[in-house]
Amino acid sequence: MKERPEWMSNTDVLLLVALDSSELLPVQSPSILGYNLGMSREHASRRLATLSDHGYVEKIEDGKYSVSERGKSFLSEIPEPNE
Repeated sequence: MKERPEWMSNTDVLLLVALDSSELLPVQSPSILGYNLGMSREHASRRLATLSDHGYVEKIEDGKYSVSERGKSFLSEIPEPNE
């Protein structure tokens, strides 16, 4: 299993999973993600910006993000909870 980087928080992993889970809506906003994950838009926006800086998400345009190939690769190496 690949270790997550030191800078990456549990919230970051949750955001990546949420972005990667929606095949019908692959582009999301901090507002929608924050609402559905129980965090403020501001917090989601800050963490998405950090994930974008590190290449784990792609900023499609202002306020819209999608998981990148690097983010998908990272998620594919995380074991399922029952493993």
